[in-house]
Amino acid sequence: MMVLTNDGTQQAALTQPGKSTDKIYYVQVEGKPQEADLAVLRHGVNLKDDPALPAGVEKVADPRTKGDPD
Repeated sequence: MMVLTNDGTQQAALTQPGKSTDKIYYVQVEGKPQEADLAVLRHGVNLKDDPALPAGVEKVADPRTKGDPD
């Protein structure tokens, strides 16, 4: 679902880090990430300004091929 809004209060409730709203991102990477690569994300990473919280990470099949993610 994509939410488009011009309501600042609603936007803040959905996007501010302190609100703990779960979000799902699908990303494409080059190569095949190894379990150690995913473990880094699961434990949190350091960004330029602040550390990022640990994330739920899983491999999913490429929707173009419907193949096994490994």
